[in-house]
Amino acid sequence: FLRTSLGMIDDSAWSSQISLELNQQMASYASPSLEKSFLYKALGTSLAVCQDLVHIKSQLHLFLTATDYMEAPERQGVISILAFCAESHLDLTLNALQEFGATVSKVTIPGFISRLKVLGITVANKDMNLKLTLIQNVMEISCAILETRDSQEFEFSYKLELLGYMLDFIKTEPLDSLTSPVRYQAVLAIGHLSKLKPSLTMEENRELLGQCFKSLFPLPPLEKMIEEDGTAKDALHIQSLYVRSLEALGKLVETLLEEEPTADWFQEMFELLRTWFSSGKEWERERALQASTQLLTAYRETVHSTYDPELSSRQFGVELSRLTNEERAVPLVVEKLINYIEMHGLYTEGIYGKSGSINKIKELRQGLDTDIDNVNLDDYNIHVIASVFKQWLRDLPNPLMTFELYKEFLRAMGLQERKETIRGVYSVIDQLSRTHLSTLERLIFHLVRIALQEETNRMSANALAIVFAPCILRCPDTTDPLQSVQDISKTTTCVELIVVEQMNKYRAHLKDINSLEFAENKAKSRLSLIRRSMPQETFHQFGSLIGAIAPYSCDSLATSRQWVFDCISCLLCIQGQPMNLGSVEEELRCLHEELTAAPDPEALFQASSKMARVVSKYFPPEQATAFIEATVESMLSASPTCATAAGLWMKVILKECGDAMLDKAKENAELLENLYSTTIASFSSSWEGIRAGAANLAGIILEHTDTQRMKWLDLEHLLMCK
Repeated sequence: FLRTSLGMIDDSAWSSQISLELNQQMASYASPSLEKSFLYKALGTSLAVCQDLVHIKSQLHLFLTATDYMEAPERQGVISILAFCAESHLDLTLNALQEFGATVSKVTIPGFISRLKVLGITVANKDMNLKLTLIQNVMEISCAILETRDSQEFEFSYKLELLGYMLDFIKTEPLDSLTSPVRYQAVLAIGHLSKLKPSLTMEENRELLGQCFKSLFPLPPLEKMIEEDGTAKDALHIQSLYVRSLEALGKLVETLLEEEPTADWFQEMFELLRTWFSSGKEWERERALQASTQLLTAYRETVHSTYDPELSSRQFGVELSRLTNEERAVPLVVEKLINYIEMHGLYTEGIYGKSGSINKIKELRQGLDTDIDNVNLDDYNIHVIASVFKQWLRDLPNPLMTFELYKEFLRAMGLQERKETIRGVYSVIDQLSRTHLSTLERLIFHLVRIALQEETNRMSANALAIVFAPCILRCPDTTDPLQSVQDISKTTTCVELIVVEQMNKYRAHLKDINSLEFAENKAKSRLSLIRRSMPQETFHQFGSLIGAIAPYSCDSLATSRQWVFDCISCLLCIQGQPMNLGSVEEELRCLHEELTAAPDPEALFQASSKMARVVSKYFPPEQATAFIEATVESMLSASPTCATAAGLWMKVILKECGDAMLDKAKENAELLENLYSTTIASFSSSWEGIRAGAANLAGIILEHTDTQRMKWLDLEHLLMCK
């Protein structure tokens, strides 16, 4: 409200006077207090609106020099002023920090850290709170830069230095326990910094990502860390840190791929992960496979979008990623329904609280699913339209706030302090994928507009939360029904909290239309750049990735098998475009339980072979060589069970795909030589699975190729048992 009011007045003298008045009021309130915290934000806002640069500089200098940095509330207050002011005067704010940093110490400390010493932070300091303060400052400064109009041209000269300190923080965290948030917060900060210019080289990114893997993957199993710490409170804390750490890593993977969307970098990232697949520790393999799922999901959603309105008109019951592309961050059906309701139903009493005609709801849904562009919403009652929108949200295979983050949202709602709860909920929201986050933001903005007219439409934030929580924050299907009922109050309160917070922000910090258009255009430009940078005709890594991942469908951990299932499902979504994957999705759903349960090895092999037959329907023959090489490599480095699975996958894929793949393979004499040498070596292995896999491979190549036949004759007696 203050920013909007001062902007409308457009009088620098008035804004300057307001900032002086707010400054004088500071002494009237104790620290810490809500009133003083508000004054800091209000003062920063008044400086952001003010155009008198001399006044702004003098005020920043005054606060930087007069603040007691040993007091945490005072430090946070200065940070608030700087952050708000930087939104409009970034260069001036940075210069003020630089000038002040040069005066506070005669000791030379390289770069930007000397300017942050005013906050009580030094690199050698082992105090966790000081480290977290530095990390928070890094994220806030990064965000402030990214929100400026010239962020794509701005060269942040302290980027490499700050990345180095974040990596140092990660390296010093213990590998045998997980007790502080420093690790995952530092990973998040690295993600923020990675978006800034200058861009890092591929080698620098590789080193950065590799170090993050080394910090997280070797941690002991979650159960062991919880067991060693004892109390239930500690267990909840450790579990929360663990989940946030792996999700922060997933965010970093997504960010790095967006910043360097090339086939070479994608392959580099996967190869970094693949080195962990052969680990003898099952929990390390599981984490690497989880990160692989995050990498493939990021590739599918930001680079290889499957959206094509000419191929499928279906709007209900499909994944969000199928309804979006680089030009449309929010599905067309959402925009169409919400825009109409905002134009014609904002003041309708009981909007979303009352239901429409069942027959009309069915008719409208069918029309949107058949030909969305030609549906005339004027033909339907506003309550019918609102009911159809709620139905669309309920039908999403994965709700807006996602099954994966459901427990995290509930965990955040269990925090005692409201501030902590708000911070926790928004921290979880930040972990949503781009498509889910964009659509959720549009929905919440819509609900805010509805709630602001409560006096007319009788729909408060609480009433809307009661309606929408079951639609967007649903519990997974595997949740105990009694537990899901007990969770209703938490999910409703969570959605209400988000709506109320956004209502407050709407009133206090409403951006002007130009800023909104700028942000939208910048996002469109960025996604267009990503899409153009990688070819869309075919997925050239499909064969090699299947060969590397599929053998672990028989891993000893059920959770690892779950991640392998997700990886292969994601690969099929990418490779299947523009084919219809409806029947395949149904087959995979049937296999999911077989793979992720805990059956005996033979049952696992059968389920894995069934999945191989599903994959074979979409296997490109020209990638036979890459597939065979990757599978053989997996066969030699995996456990006996996974080595057996590798042999089974090779047998199924090569036989199901017919002669086409072998015709490609037999033209490669070098490959046959390598396979011959590998097979000979494999028969001397003590692992039965590897010997069986080698026998399968030898038999298939004998069956399909005339060349090199004499070299394989000495293996015939080994193939008799096939």
